[in-house]
Amino acid sequence: MRRELGAKIFITLTALSLLLASCSLAPASLSTDETSESPAVTNETKDSSVTTEATSETSAAETTLPAGEQELIDRYNTFAKNLFDRLIPCGEGDEAAEVLRSVPGVKMVGKKQFYEDKEYLIFFEQPLDHKDPSRGTFIQTVYVCFEGKDAPNCFYIDGYDLGFLQMESQREDDPLLDAMEIPEELIKEISIGLDCNYILPEYRFYGTSAPDQLTKEDSDFWGLMNCEQASEDFHQIIEALKKTLGGRFCIEGCSKGGEAVAYQLAKHPEDGDLFIGQAAMVLLGNGDKDLYEYAYTTAGDLVYGKKAAKEMRDLITEFQIECLKNREELMPYYINHAGFVEAPFSPDLDYETMFDCQVLDQVYYWQYLFDNYIDGIKEALSMKDAKTGSERSSYISKLGDVLNMGYSSYQYTMYGKGREFQEKDIYNYMFQCFHEDGHYGYDFSYLRKAIKKSGTDAKLHVTEEMEKDLWDLRIDPSHRKLFPYDPSVLEARKQAVKNPSKPLIFINGLTDIYQTHEVKESDNGNVYIFNIPEACHVDADLEHLTSEQRKEFDKLVKKYMSN
Repeated sequence: MRRELGAKIFITLTALSLLLASCSLAPASLSTDETSESPAVTNETKDSSVTTEATSETSAAETTLPAGEQELIDRYNTFAKNLFDRLIPCGEGDEAAEVLRSVPGVKMVGKKQFYEDKEYLIFFEQPLDHKDPSRGTFIQTVYVCFEGKDAPNCFYIDGYDLGFLQMESQREDDPLLDAMEIPEELIKEISIGLDCNYILPEYRFYGTSAPDQLTKEDSDFWGLMNCEQASEDFHQIIEALKKTLGGRFCIEGCSKGGEAVAYQLAKHPEDGDLFIGQAAMVLLGNGDKDLYEYAYTTAGDLVYGKKAAKEMRDLITEFQIECLKNREELMPYYINHAGFVEAPFSPDLDYETMFDCQVLDQVYYWQYLFDNYIDGIKEALSMKDAKTGSERSSYISKLGDVLNMGYSSYQYTMYGKGREFQEKDIYNYMFQCFHEDGHYGYDFSYLRKAIKKSGTDAKLHVTEEMEKDLWDLRIDPSHRKLFPYDPSVLEARKQAVKNPSKPLIFINGLTDIYQTHEVKESDNGNVYIFNIPEACHVDADLEHLTSEQRKEFDKLVKKYMSN
């Protein structure tokens, strides 16, 4: 799984922002007039078309569903009906399904119509609150690619929903999904090898694992969507699987998932025989500003060389200044584009402030250098001397297109009524950054110096006094009050990394914008680090290891994962 959320988020967002930048709305199949909360399943709320389809599949297989399975199928399909193919029950004689069904806590085992024979969705019943089970339960969706009862196991923590796997079937007919370029072998790119049981849990309260009895308007929804509760979810799933599966367990994750791997090691080292974090920002604190120092001074040096990297950084800085210099003409375009994302913004985040943040955050996006982004910047800057009205109009439009091509206004949205996959990832993720995982702090000082040096009339709305709490304005005001930053998660990760009780592998890209928060060296004998100088966030993977690094990595995996 190389494209986790650095990748998953950025690939999804890039596709969306490209579509919006061309002023095209998402296809009807991705829009809904309903809220995205999963309704409680009753006989009255079942989707009759879904029930009919599932029933026909069941009849064809001459299978009688155990009590409650049809309700789970209907619930899942009702939630996902605008995005995904239907979930269907497993037919009789499916030995792998029977093995998975025997796992304690599993309420149902199903398949998607486009899955391969060994791919399944299993559904666990989890407590809403592991500290107080009396508060009720929710259903957590887990993807499994099953190789056998005694195969090694990769428990991969993605940290988000499973929509990117389930969208695969619609790619050919849907221009938005097709633009994501999801690799066909995505689910098989795992560090411990292909002949393993690949287990991918949906993060609690994301996607189809949202609780029926809580909505995003309830403070309990946010109070229970935290790292500790998620860690207990993972622990219960792993403990249950170990009662049926005989192979060793590797706990793996990338980006946000890599952070979660370190936290799982801190809380439940007994869960895994080996822990692997890729592009894992485990040392990211609250309000750290070194991201911008790196982005404006040395970013790209290791992969492009100092001269070429500086030229690229200067190009992006020039683009930022042009956006600010033309902000009065750009604002109507910007506000119009922001309206396309549907989900609302925090009431404290006005368009002028958000515009400045988005201009600054272009340096955050540089490492995902899709050709059309850099080419777009060059094309826009080639038009900056436009004189006539039509030329100026084309120039402003081009600036706006490129500005929204990368780190777009979608990144600043809150939860709310909107397209299904919009509100399932972004605000949940931003809330967790604010509350526990940590986030960068805004630093406009480098851009201010560049503006002054340019001698132009470009101006920022954001003042130095505003910077301290600026990132927090993305978050719902009530959430900022109820859920302040909790440093215990960061401290747990730090302790796990400093003195791990199980073998821990880190794969880092030294060209990663987050490399300042990754563990790049350690004198602990249980920590193994593979630094890849040329790799950015989404390339911190096995594919980019040198041949010598790969031999050493494979040797470690064999050592710790062989029965």
